Amino acid sequence: MSDRPELRASDNDRECTVVALRHHAAAGRLTVEELDERSAAAFAARTVGDLAALTTDLPAAAPAAPAAAPAPARAVAPPQARGLGIRPSRSTSSCPPRPTTPWTRRCGTSPRP
Repeated sequence: MSDRPELRASDNDRECTVVALRHHAAAGRLTVEELDERSAAAFAARTVGDLAALTTDLPAAAPAAPAAAPAPARAVAPPQARGLGIRPSRSTSSCPPRPTTPWTRRCGTSPRP
């Protein structure tokens, strides 16, 4: 946030504080009741100092864990080998045949009633 605690807090500042509180609750540092109380106080906070006071007894965000090595790429068969990109013939379609009228032969759709 800011080095000046008297600055007015934005909605984004409040949301970020509540998200941090939720992470601390998930880590077991806050009870559900404490999370509820501090979240309500965060949404009612007017200054950045009010928000900072809600997290002074909690540790700062832990550094991100090192990224895991990416999984080795696996070979993927071409789409045709997997059955993709090949349209089934009309005879194998599970849809009932459409009625043929002069209108459907000419336009491909039925006229609107």
